[in-house]
Amino acid sequence: MRDLVLTLTYFCLAPIGLFMPHVGLLVWGWIAFMSPHRQVYGFGTLLPLNMIVAAITLLGILLYRERIRFYSDRSLWLILGLAVWFFLSTLFAMNGKDAWVFFDRHIKTLLFAVLVFFLIDRRTRIHAFILLIVVCLGYYGVKGGGFILTTGGTDRVWGPPASEIADNNHLALALVLSLPLINYLRLNSKHAVVRIALIALFGLTVVAIIGSYSRGGLVGLAVVLFALFIKGRYKVPLIMLATVVAIAGITFMPSQWEDRMRTIRDPMADESFRGRIEAWGVATQIAMQRPLLGAGFQAPQSRSIYYQYEPNAIKPRAAHSIYFQVLGEHGIVGLLLFVGILLAGITNARRIQTLTRRRADLAWAHDLAAMVQISLVAFAVAGAALSMAYYDVVYVLIALMAATRKAVERQIAGMSIADATAKPRFALKDTRPQQGNAA
Repeated sequence: MRDLVLTLTYFCLAPIGLFMPHVGLLVWGWIAFMSPHRQVYGFGTLLPLNMIVAAITLLGILLYRERIRFYSDRSLWLILGLAVWFFLSTLFAMNGKDAWVFFDRHIKTLLFAVLVFFLIDRRTRIHAFILLIVVCLGYYGVKGGGFILTTGGTDRVWGPPASEIADNNHLALALVLSLPLINYLRLNSKHAVVRIALIALFGLTVVAIIGSYSRGGLVGLAVVLFALFIKGRYKVPLIMLATVVAIAGITFMPSQWEDRMRTIRDPMADESFRGRIEAWGVATQIAMQRPLLGAGFQAPQSRSIYYQYEPNAIKPRAAHSIYFQVLGEHGIVGLLLFVGILLAGITNARRIQTLTRRRADLAWAHDLAAMVQISLVAFAVAGAALSMAYYDVVYVLIALMAATRKAVERQIAGMSIADATAKPRFALKDTRPQQGNAA
């Protein structure tokens, strides 16, 4: 039954992308962020849903009646640069054909982010994408939080199998990123019932993060709650709720959870952390030997390559760090591009806050930029202990910040959507505001 519902829903929505590509991107995002096909057990698991909707959306872009205006933004060029570097590092990868499998998967993430930059160009579309992310990740927040409350936290919360967030640590970080976005929707909802539902979702998501048994997730949760306390608007009720839920959740969790979290104080006493140090050393050695291109996707943790650099290791280990993951797989240049993308997203968010300060008509953009900035900072901090360098939600949030800045600068300049889309289809424009507009 699940397979039938999923298939009917999908094939009703996907064709809309042929006439409205931005809707096609939303369907594409639904499959990418939520992996609903991993929640069914029959023929639905075998359908190439992302490939179909991607093809429909790309064809829809060619037939698109609105003019697509190309804007220059640092994050866009860095993402394109990283895509080129992915190709080069895969072309000369140490693990040969295996790297191309992961190249195919991750290059689609960057393509998706670039399409978001150009098609999600106004408030309604930006808001729709944030809502989509919250709904997709919120499903696992409610499911995981409910599971912990009903079972007493004796088992961990896991994500959908064979997905980017299948691992409990990866799911925890994804849920951490969703918390500021939930708060953005709460701040910008006019209906009390919706705001109450979002507060409940926030609380259940906090419980799910705690119930994941992820130390990186707990660190990310602390970063988000502290940042919300510093920067949040109308923050007292939310912070009080989160604090009560977090304290109650920690008290509620069994002794094995406490034992795992206690290793944060003395990480070197934990075998898992010592293994991460070992994997970081392998990534560093690869980067020193192959500084430009690294070893290629997944190569540093493959058995034959790992033992070349750590012959006495018990078993090969993943990097468990977004920074060492990129360093080992794509070299120093790849790492610089990756860090540059994160900084560009955070910088765009900061610029939006500056432009929209004391602008009631752009309060939504100010709130969104502040919340996305918190999400990106949490990813940069908690990701230091998790292998999630290619997580699609992060690249989409960075693209949305560039798109939001574009929309804000256009509104400040007094340009309507009709004016913006009336330009030649492939016009390239620098979006940096003129001196008069910035004032």
